[in-house]
Amino acid sequence: MIYKNIRAPAMIPSIVGTLIAGVDEDGKTELYTIEPAGGVYQVKDYDANFSSGMPYILGLLERTYKKDISAKEAVELAKECIKSSTQRDVGSGNGIDVFSITKSGIQHVVSEEIVAEYK
Repeated sequence: MIYKNIRAPAMIPSIVGTLIAGVDEDGKTELYTIEPAGGVYQVKDYDANFSSGMPYILGLLERTYKKDISAKEAVELAKECIKSSTQRDVGSGNGIDVFSITKSGIQHVVSEEIVAEYK
């Protein structure tokens, strides 16, 4: 769906990277990244996906991500990633929505507006 109209002018506002996550019947979690050109890859550790704020997010993840992170720590890290990109990249938006996906379901755990703090 994303790839078929990549050269059409109407596609320009919709060029995004997408992260898809879930829990299967055995309780195994998986995360996939879908690039704007249509490539689908399983994420093994972390991913900043395709975005103008990606370089800022990757820098933070490379420094702070750990393999056995708790759900609470992951939510805080996700918030910090978005905040780090929005402070340096006008294309990253001004809000954060974080969803937690666990065996017990999907929960909307964060919905915040970000106020720019330029230094």
